[in-house]
Amino acid sequence: MDDPKQNFTRRDFLRAGSLAALGAGLGLAGAGSAVGAAQAKPGAAAAAAAATGGKSRVILIRDPQAVTAGGQTDPARLAAMLDEAM
Repeated sequence: MDDPKQNFTRRDFLRAGSLAALGAGLGLAGAGSAVGAAQAKPGAAAAAAAATGGKSRVILIRDPQAVTAGGQTDPARLAAMLDEAM
């Protein structure tokens, strides 16, 4: 039982899983995707927070007719909802 390969504890599992997730996230950020490029800019989050005064606002807009019974969205209604929110 002193063999480290046989004693894989729950803590070891969580550590390995979190490191794998972190590595995957860093790999995606470095892949040149639009999201990765935005996150790769140093200080981008701080600049966005400074521009809004460190606060953000959540706006809730609902329109029951924005999605049809078939599950399709109505672009005109979505545009009107965005205009109202902005």
